[in-house]
Amino acid sequence: MEEGLLTGEQLATALAEQADSGRLLGEILLDRGYVPTITLVNVLAEQAHGSTERADGFGTGLRDAVEDRLLERISDVGAAVA
Repeated sequence: MEEGLLTGEQLATALAEQADSGRLLGEILLDRGYVPTITLVNVLAEQAHGSTERADGFGTGLRDAVEDRLLERISDVGAAVA
């Protein structure tokens, strides 16, 4: 919310669903369409003190790796629900 990505109501709804379901908050935010995947990836990378900038050397490909893992989790959840 600090960055203006969600409304208070959206966050409250997502947190209530998380409490009921035990699902990851990021998965809920994506499923509800509250944030796009790349935004979530960038926020998570910032929280981990990583950079999502393309760079040479150490840290190269961080965004791709995080996004791949996130998409893999989402696919696993989608398959379990279907």
